[in-house]
Amino acid sequence: MQLKCLISLGQTHSITRTAAKLYVAQSTVSKNLKRLEDELGFPILTVQAHQTHLTSEGQYLWTHMQKLDAQFTAVIEHIYAQKASTPITVAHSIIPFERAFLPLFIQRFAAHHQRPVHLINFSPSAYADSLNLLLQQEATFLLMQEDFFRHDSRISFTPLLQARYSVVIPRQHPLAAQPLIALDDLTHQHLWVWNSEPPVQSVVQVSQLIRDQVPSATLTPVANIAECAMYAASDAGLGIVPSVAYDTGNPDVVYNFLDVPIPINYGVSYLRTTKKEAYFPAVIHDLTTAVKTKKDLWS
Repeated sequence: MQLKCLISLGQTHSITRTAAKLYVAQSTVSKNLKRLEDELGFPILTVQAHQTHLTSEGQYLWTHMQKLDAQFTAVIEHIYAQKASTPITVAHSIIPFERAFLPLFIQRFAAHHQRPVHLINFSPSAYADSLNLLLQQEATFLLMQEDFFRHDSRISFTPLLQARYSVVIPRQHPLAAQPLIALDDLTHQHLWVWNSEPPVQSVVQVSQLIRDQVPSATLTPVANIAECAMYAASDAGLGIVPSVAYDTGNPDVVYNFLDVPIPINYGVSYLRTTKKEAYFPAVIHDLTTAVKTKKDLWS
């Protein structure tokens, strides 16, 4: 404030006009200029014929401080301009539904905003690596189910879609005709269960429910959702995956809901501080709209 008062006074030659320009009281301007003189150890102001002028030392200081202020303003404007053009990065796991709605999200966002959107893929099995994408700001948003980050206090989550767990079944399998798979249907089945390391809580619950009620079933954890479908397609067993992993383009398997009372929320995770960004509401709105639009068409 002391330097702002000095720079403005050198332009207005009036404490009254300086106060008006800075939207402060005249006493505030006078006090700040007096403090500046006390700290510098030499006078910078002189009053002649009821007008405030700068001393020779004050004039010299004002000339150089004005240049520095202009440079400072230019630097800040450059930083904000760079920040405004920094891409928003959305990390996804390449599930088919994401391949359906993400192009629509990019189109909608680009129609109203200049900031570019970049997509990167990640493996949802590598929990620590996924978390670091957000913490190290390699990704702005990360698409995943809510319980993946186990309520990490640094991370916020917005749900986009309520889902459940599905069974991946070979098309020629007798269970393929059942839209809802009961736990008893899994008797003596080899189940390839997607999970991360450490395990996702909802998958732990599903797995434990199967072990308790279907002890004859064999459960094998799988790090990649696509592998669950490949094992099922090869008739090596059935897959257990989040229902958002449903692949309408896979001719070898079907995805039927598992009848267990364990819902999951699929959505977008981000650092808590991201909520303060100006682009945040638009990103969430356009993601929500794109997901709803494609969900209504997804079959």
